[in-house]
Amino acid sequence: MMITKFIFSPMTAIILVSMTLPGPAAALFDTCQDLEISFENNRSEDVKVTKVEYYDYDANKWRNERTWLGIRINPGDSKSRKRDLEHVRADDTKIKFEWKYKLASGWSSIKTFEGPKFLCRNGGLVRFGIN
Repeated sequence: MMITKFIFSPMTAIILVSMTLPGPAAALFDTCQDLEISFENNRSEDVKVTKVEYYDYDANKWRNERTWLGIRINPGDSKSRKRDLEHVRADDTKIKFEWKYKLASGWSSIKTFEGPKFLCRNGGLVRFGIN
């Protein structure tokens, strides 16, 4: 298990990324299936994750994970999705996401965070805490 903390601007936030390695059964297929992507809202207001992408180093491009469009997360809650990342089979990848937080008069502008590179394995976990 690897745990890394990040602080990014313009809004000060700490992003916690943890990746777990799968058991021996998952290694047999050596594809990036059932990767759990989790977002935890540590703010005092609602947040929305509006876009999630992962990087395909072989094709040198970002690929979109459309299941996250407009997912709203209440303060103190988290949301997770298990995804199969196509074209990333036991390869390095990284995740980038866009989010915004609730204001009295609507929503903030979009914030973007790009996580570190990691080796994608079946049954892994990537967790982001939004502060």
